[in-house]
Parts: sequence; C-alpha cells; structure tokens
Amino acid sequence: MERDETMFTVKPLPSVEERDEALVVGLFEGANSWSGLAGEYDARLGGRLSELQKEGDISAKRGRIATVHPFLPMGAKRLYFVGLGKKEELTFERLREVFGKLFRALKQAKRTKAAVALDTFTTEAVDGNEAAHALAEAYHLATYEFPGYKQKKSQPDYQLESLIVYTAAEAAEIEASLFVGSVIREGDEFGAHACQYAGEFADGVGFG
Repeated sequence: MERDETMFTVKPLPSVEERDEALVVGLFEGANSWSGLAGEYDARLGGRLSELQKEGDISAKRGRIATVHPFLPMGAKRLYFVGLGKKEELTFERLREVFGKLFRALKQAKRTKAAVALDTFTTEAVDGNEAAHALAEAYHLATYEFPGYKQKKSQPDYQLESLIVYTAAEAAEIEASLFVGSVIREGDEFGAHACQYAGEFADGVGFG
C-alpha cells in the first residue's frame, strides 16, 4: 500500500508565541505538572489551565487527552494535553501506547499539522531518543490501514502531513531515533502485507 509519509521536523524548544495548529504537551501526575512550557501557557492564560485540571477537564492520568483552545493572539491555536501518569511508572511501551492514542485522536479531529513538545514526555528512564523512537513507531502503528480496506467516498482520509518535534536535545540524535522508529514499524507493516497476501493466494483470491 502506498501512502504519504508524515514529515518529521525537529526544532528547538518553542516560545509561547510560536504559531502551531496543534501543540501537544505531556503532563505527569504530581505537584510540578504546570512547569516549563505548560506552565508558561498556564501563566499566560491567568491560571486557567491548572484550574481546568482541578475541575477534571484536564487530567494527568495516563492515556487521558484534553484539547484546549487558548484563543490567544499569538501561540498555538489548540493545545493537546496528554496524561502520562506517574513519572516513575512511565516505560517505553506505555509511552508508545499513549502516543498511539494521541495520533488516533488527531486523526479523528482531522488535524493535518501538529507539533509535539517532546521533552515534556521524557523521564530519567525514558530519554529523548527513546521518546522519539516511541513517537515514530506509534504514528505508523496508529495510522496503518491494511491494503484492500477502502474508505467511504463520503469520508475523506485525513492524515498528518507534518509533525514538528520540539526538543532541547541534539537534533541529529532525535532525527536518527525517529528514523529508527519509522523503519521498525514499516518493517512490521511489510510483514503484515506478506502474511495477508499469502493467505489470499492460498484461498485462491486476491490475485485473480
């Protein structure tokens, strides 16, 4: 199956004035949820974000995703807050699972452009390189569709065309990890194709 590949672009950490269609920020449970970039947005919005968390509209529980429209003259048009749970309990596999849920949410919302503040998803156990690897794997896993399955004409296919990865880490290293995650997942997809076509051949369908 042919499909357009999302273009990962690695950039330095953004300011709160960076104009992104959708900015994704990770939140860990604990007293320091609103620090760094998230804290800057919270301060700019007069504490509205932390208030929304107190009211339950934003949650740091793993797998919870909340969308907020800041309505600011500058900065992201939409903020996606992704709950990561307790910092000490985050693993590569759990992060990949959370990223997968994020990409499905972005697709459902018909977002074609997004940016991820990668450093908000890292811990001592899961560094930037592993987070980038998990991000790329999750993207290909969450958006993969088996060949032969066609979308209804009334439902146009929306796919991320560009994904900016913001990080303070060395860009070349993060780019390499994104590449590795993409290659591994594409290899799995090739295997899935081979198994499917082999089954179709054995059943006498799919090639006639």
